[in-house]
Amino acid sequence: MKKLTLILLSVLMIVTLAACGSKKCEQHVYDDCADTECNVCGETRDSMHSWKDADCDTPKTCTVCGKTEGSALGHKPAEDDGDCSTEVKCTVCGEVTTPAGQHTPNADDGNCLTAITCSVCGTVTTPAKDSHTGGTATCTEKAVCTACGTAYGELNPDNHTSVDGVCACGMIVATKMTADELKAAVADQLAAGETDITVTLKPDAPAEMITAIRRAICDTDGVADGSIHLTLGGVTTIPGTSNWDGVAFGPGDIYDEAGKIVDQELVTQLASINLPDVTEIGAQAFYFCENMVTVSAPKAQTIGAQAFGYTALTSVEFPELTTIPTDMFSGTWTLSSAKFPKVTTIEQGG
Repeated sequence: MKKLTLILLSVLMIVTLAACGSKKCEQHVYDDCADTECNVCGETRDSMHSWKDADCDTPKTCTVCGKTEGSALGHKPAEDDGDCSTEVKCTVCGEVTTPAGQHTPNADDGNCLTAITCSVCGTVTTPAKDSHTGGTATCTEKAVCTACGTAYGELNPDNHTSVDGVCACGMIVATKMTADELKAAVADQLAAGETDITVTLKPDAPAEMITAIRRAICDTDGVADGSIHLTLGGVTTIPGTSNWDGVAFGPGDIYDEAGKIVDQELVTQLASINLPDVTEIGAQAFYFCENMVTVSAPKAQTIGAQAFGYTALTSVEFPELTTIPTDMFSGTWTLSSAKFPKVTTIEQGG
């Protein structure tokens, strides 16, 4: 029996050795690619790794067994353009290394002429406009931009907004007033201590509107002589004061209850008169305005007799006047300079 066992072991060894010797690579058993010694016969071999080069994300790796060596190379990001909304990619593999983000705008200062920029990267998120737009300027308020609400530009001295006929700038817009309403409006300003009175009238305003202004000046208590600077815009004709009727600013007779003349009323409160649109001034219109030192009527073409007699004028210029009327400045001894570039006719006593 023992002899039989030895014979069988010998046969098994011979078969095993024959197998290893006849089919070396195919039959060897190794733990992995790196194992160089066969687990069955002990025969050695070179390493069997098949290496893939390292890249941005992965180290050098065997494609057969997955063994790695070294480290991943890491990404090489492209140059950042500094814009939060632009992604950054690796220059080697093209993978996004920095995702695109959102801008963080700075606070809006409320002016559309100012660009809004990102507080992180400085990129303009809202471009500035070239100019403000919309809105309407008045004599007291600038136009307001419809895009951002900013007041801009200059005041418009010709655009008045009135409440009950009186503009915020103080001008009395009398184009829709009655004579009584105009008188009351002027009187209110005089009573409040105003001395610069500006009234806008219709071009063809009737004489009673001029008389209403005179009455407010003369009837309001406390108005000092030579204190009022009056501007009458819009109107083209200042009526004359004929027969001392007190229509304009010349003398006016004062009557008692019986109709008898007991005194004369003079408009001594006027210091200056500005008539920017007037083309015609009637006779004695400012006769005996003895404290009036300045008159401006750049468009006046016709002036009646004695219109500026007995005033305190020192210098006058009427660029459009063609005829100097009779006694235009009679009794005005203060006048030292007068310019009439278009005058062709001088009437008796002019």
